[in-house]
Amino acid sequence: MAPGEIHNTDNAETSNAHAAVIARRCEPFRKKFEELETKFDNDAKKERKAPTISRYPLYSHQTSPEIKPRLVSIGPFFHGEKDLEKMQGIKDELMFDLLSRKHASLLLPKLMEKITELQEKAKQCYSGNIKLGDDAFAQMLLVDSCFIIRFLISLISQETHASLLSLDWNNKEIRSDLLLMGNQIPLFVVHNVYIIIQKSSEERKLPKDFNEIVGQFMRMDISWGVSHNALSSCRIADHLLDLYWLCFMPDETELEERLQQRVNAPLRGDGYIYTPVGATRSIPSATELNRVAGVIFKQDKSSSIELHRGDGVILKQDKSSSIELHRPDGVKFEQDKSNSIELHRPDGVKFKQHKPNSIAKFHNGIFEMSSLKVDENMKIILTNLLGYEKNFPLRKRKVSSYILLMDSLINTEEDVALLQESGIIVNALATNLSAAIFFNDIGNMCTVDYANHRFAKLFDDVQKHYESKLKRTLASLRRDYCNSAWARISVAAAIILLLLTVAQTILGSVQTQYTIHPKH
Repeated sequence: MAPGEIHNTDNAETSNAHAAVIARRCEPFRKKFEELETKFDNDAKKERKAPTISRYPLYSHQTSPEIKPRLVSIGPFFHGEKDLEKMQGIKDELMFDLLSRKHASLLLPKLMEKITELQEKAKQCYSGNIKLGDDAFAQMLLVDSCFIIRFLISLISQETHASLLSLDWNNKEIRSDLLLMGNQIPLFVVHNVYIIIQKSSEERKLPKDFNEIVGQFMRMDISWGVSHNALSSCRIADHLLDLYWLCFMPDETELEERLQQRVNAPLRGDGYIYTPVGATRSIPSATELNRVAGVIFKQDKSSSIELHRGDGVILKQDKSSSIELHRPDGVKFEQDKSNSIELHRPDGVKFKQHKPNSIAKFHNGIFEMSSLKVDENMKIILTNLLGYEKNFPLRKRKVSSYILLMDSLINTEEDVALLQESGIIVNALATNLSAAIFFNDIGNMCTVDYANHRFAKLFDDVQKHYESKLKRTLASLRRDYCNSAWARISVAAAIILLLLTVAQTILGSVQTQYTIHPKH
C-alpha cells in the first residue's frame, strides 16, 4: 500500500472515531428529546392546561417566611405534615357538621362522584408531582372543600363550630393560611361541592350564590372595598388566592379579558422588557416629597372603610372623621381623627384617603391614596400575592406595582409615622420601624416593567413635581416662614405692617402734593 493511501486510511479512522464520540455524547439528549416530544404530543391530545397552583418560588424561601401554613393545609403540597396533623381531625368534624348528621351518609356518595369526575382536571392545576394516590387525592379534595365552605359560612353567619372554639383560634391565622400560594385547591372544585350541599341543605339555609359566602372573606382585609364585578369573578378565578388577586386592585379590563378568554392558567412571563432610559424607577419618600417639593397628602372626608382585625375588633371610619373600635364584649373606643381628615402640619403635609378602587393618584401636588391596614396577616397576603404574580407578564403585575409604590414612599419609620398620622396606612405591627423594614424587604422582590406598570404615569408626575424649582422654592418658603402658628401670625403681622406702611406713604405723598398745590 502506497504511503499516501496509508495516510488517507488513518484520517478516515480518526474522523470515524471523532464522529462516534460526538454521536455517543448526543445520544442522551436525543432520548430526552424523544420523550419530551411524546409528552408534548400527549398533552396536546389531552388539551392539558398549564398549572395554576405551585409552591412559592424557591429562591425566595430565605427572605419570605410567610409561605408555610401555620394551622391548616389545603391541597396536596403540605398534606400530611406533622405540625398540621391536629387539623385533619378537626376537618372531619367540620365536614360532618356541614353535611348535617341526618344527610351526611346520603350526600357523601353524590359528593364523591362529583369529585371523581373533576379529579383529573384538578390534578392538572398543580405544578410538579403529586405524591398522593388517586383515592387519597380525591378524599383530600372533598375534605378541604368542605372545610373552606364551612369556614366561609362562619364568617357570614357568626356561627362558629365548637371544634374551632376549642382551639381558641383567631380566625385571621386560618384566613392567611387559605391565601398561601402553595396552599390551594381549584375553586371550581369548591364551587361544585357547594352547589350540591346548598341544594340538599334543609336545617341550614345557605345562599344560592357562592359569591355571597366568599364576599365577606375577600372584604375582611381589603380596606378600600371590593366591587361587585370583582366578587362575581368566582367563576373565572383559579383558586382563592387568584380571586383575592382579582379583588385586591380591581381592574375592569382585566376582568373582561379573563371572562372573554376564559383563561385556563395564569399568564406566563413574556420575557425581559427593556426599560427605556427615561422611565422612572422610583420616587422620593413621603417625608422627602413633602419637605423638598411641598407634596400634599389628603384624606377624603366622604370615604368610609371598615377594617376587620383577627381579634374581633372592627375599625370603622365614617363621615364623622372618627375611628370606633368595636370589641365583642360591646366596649367601644373612639379615637379622634380630626387631625387626619384635614391635617395641616408645619411642613404643609395633608393626606386624603381616596375613594374605593382608586388606590392612588397624584395631581397638582396632591397625593391621594386609599388606606391600607398593615399587620401580620397583610404581610402574609402581600408576600403571597407578590410570589403569585411571578407567573404573570410584567405588564400585569399590579400588586408588584403597588408594593413598588409603597416601598418608594416608605424608607424610614418617619415615613410610616407620616402616612399613619394621615390615615393612608393603619399600622398594627409592633413599631413603625417594623412596617418600614417589611416594605423595604418586599420591595426588593418586585419586578415590573418600569415604563408600563400600573403606577408608571403617577411615578413620572411625582418626579416632575419633585424636580420643579418653583415647587421647591414654595415648599422652602412654607417650611421656613410658616412652620408654626406663631410663625404664621408673625408673617401675617409683617404683611399687615408692610401694607400699612405702604398706605401711609401713599397718603403722605398725596397730602404733600395737596399742600404744595392747593386747589382753589
